[in-house]
Amino acid sequence: MTDPRSLDKSADSYLWARWLFLRALGLIFFSAFYSLAFQIHGLIGERGVLPAEYYLHQVSSQLGQLEGVWFAPTLFWINASDFALTLVVVAGL
Repeated sequence: MTDPRSLDKSADSYLWARWLFLRALGLIFFSAFYSLAFQIHGLIGERGVLPAEYYLHQVSSQLGQLEGVWFAPTLFWINASDFALTLVVVAGL
């Protein structure tokens, strides 16, 4: 049978690793959304390389609305304007 006090010590031993991992993961997500902030309008904006609105329209016309949402799950089905793209990036930061 294990001593309950030894379980507390082992749980505390992971505290530093958990703290470091979560901070590193947050830094990775921040850097991803920060770089996306400068690129999103040129890539999938209203006048981008492949506009999100055009892409989603093509997906829904080929597959249908319900299967299109299943194939390409995104919040941009609701609104794919430049403002919505910026809003998603700001929410990610």
